[in-house]
Amino acid sequence: MSTCLKIDRKNFGLDFIVRDIHGHLYQLDKQPQEVAFDPSCNRLFCLGDMNDRSPSSESLLTLIDHKTYFNILGNHKAIVIARLENPDTAPRHKPNEGE
Repeated sequence: MSTCLKIDRKNFGLDFIVRDIHGHLYQLDKQPQEVAFDPSCNRLFCLGDMNDRSPSSESLLTLIDHKTYFNILGNHKAIVIARLENPDTAPRHKPNEGE
Protein backbone atom coordinates (compact mmCIF):
# COMPACT_ATOMS: atom_id res chain seq x y z
CA MET A 1 0.00 0.00 0.00
CA SER A 2 1.39 3.37 -1.00
CA THR A 3 1.48 6.05 1.66
CA CYS A 4 1.54 8.85 -0.90
CA LEU A 5 -0.86 9.38 -3.79
CA LYS A 6 -0.30 12.11 -6.33
CA ILE A 7 -3.62 13.67 -7.25
CA ASP A 8 -3.81 15.61 -10.48
CA ARG A 9 -5.35 19.04 -10.67
CA LYS A 10 -8.82 19.14 -12.18
CA ASN A 11 -9.78 21.65 -14.83
CA PHE A 12 -13.49 21.42 -14.01
CA GLY A 13 -15.69 20.56 -11.05
CA LEU A 14 -15.16 21.26 -7.37
CA ASP A 15 -13.18 19.64 -4.58
CA PHE A 16 -14.97 19.24 -1.25
CA ILE A 17 -13.31 18.53 2.08
CA VAL A 18 -14.85 16.82 5.11
CA ARG A 19 -13.30 15.46 8.28
CA ASP A 20 -14.04 13.12 11.14
CA ILE A 21 -16.99 11.28 9.63
CA HIS A 22 -16.37 8.35 12.00
CA GLY A 23 -18.48 5.94 10.00
CA HIS A 24 -21.66 8.01 9.83
CA LEU A 25 -22.66 7.21 6.25
CA TYR A 26 -26.08 8.86 6.59
CA GLN A 27 -24.37 12.20 7.26
CA LEU A 28 -22.09 11.79 4.27
CA ASP A 29 -25.13 11.00 2.11
CA LYS A 30 -27.02 14.04 3.40
CA GLN A 31 -24.41 16.81 3.25
CA PRO A 32 -23.29 16.45 -0.39
CA GLN A 33 -26.94 16.77 -1.43
CA GLU A 34 -27.07 20.11 0.40
CA VAL A 35 -24.19 21.46 -1.71
CA ALA A 36 -25.25 19.75 -4.98
CA PHE A 37 -22.25 17.40 -5.01
CA ASP A 38 -21.95 15.81 -8.45
CA PRO A 39 -19.71 12.70 -8.44
CA SER A 40 -19.30 12.92 -12.22
CA CYS A 41 -17.21 16.10 -11.89
CA ASN A 42 -16.61 16.81 -8.17
CA ARG A 43 -14.28 15.12 -5.69
CA LEU A 44 -14.61 14.55 -1.96
CA PHE A 45 -11.57 14.43 0.33
CA CYS A 46 -11.97 13.13 3.86
CA LEU A 47 -9.23 14.43 6.13
CA GLY A 48 -8.91 11.41 8.37
CA ASP A 49 -11.15 9.42 10.66
CA MET A 50 -13.54 8.25 8.00
CA ASN A 51 -14.24 4.97 9.78
CA ASP A 52 -14.89 3.79 13.35
CA ARG A 53 -17.70 4.50 15.84
CA SER A 54 -20.52 3.37 13.54
CA PRO A 55 -21.87 0.19 11.97
CA SER A 56 -21.59 1.96 8.58
CA SER A 57 -17.78 2.19 8.76
CA GLU A 58 -17.19 -0.66 6.33
CA SER A 59 -19.67 0.78 3.82
CA LEU A 60 -17.86 4.11 3.94
CA LEU A 61 -14.54 2.46 3.18
CA THR A 62 -15.99 0.89 0.03
CA LEU A 63 -16.64 4.39 -1.37
CA ILE A 64 -12.93 5.19 -1.63
CA ASP A 65 -12.05 4.93 -5.30
CA HIS A 66 -9.27 7.53 -5.69
CA LYS A 67 -11.23 9.15 -8.51
CA THR A 68 -14.14 10.78 -6.69
CA TYR A 69 -13.70 9.79 -3.03
CA PHE A 70 -10.36 10.10 -1.22
CA ASN A 71 -9.40 9.41 2.36
CA ILE A 72 -6.36 10.75 4.16
CA LEU A 73 -5.13 8.45 6.90
CA GLY A 74 -6.27 9.49 10.36
CA ASN A 75 -5.55 8.02 13.76
CA HIS A 76 -8.63 5.76 13.84
CA LYS A 77 -7.87 4.21 10.46
CA ALA A 78 -4.23 3.78 11.47
CA ILE A 79 -5.38 1.85 14.55
CA VAL A 80 -7.58 -0.42 12.40
CA ILE A 81 -4.72 -1.10 9.99
CA ALA A 82 -2.37 -1.81 12.90
CA ARG A 83 -4.89 -4.25 14.36
CA LEU A 84 -5.27 -6.06 11.04
CA GLU A 85 -1.51 -6.33 10.67
CA ASN A 86 -0.95 -7.35 14.29
CA PRO A 87 -3.90 -8.58 16.42
CA ASP A 88 -1.85 -7.89 19.57
CA THR A 89 -2.66 -4.18 19.10
CA ALA A 90 -6.37 -4.81 19.86
CA PRO A 91 -6.09 -3.37 23.40
CA ARG A 92 -5.20 0.01 21.85
CA HIS A 93 -8.24 -0.11 19.55
CA LYS A 94 -11.01 -0.55 22.12
CA PRO A 95 -10.19 2.58 24.19
CA ASN A 96 -10.46 4.60 20.98
CA GLU A 97 -14.07 3.45 20.60
CA GLY A 98 -13.29 0.69 18.15
CA GLU A 99 -14.88 -2.70 17.92
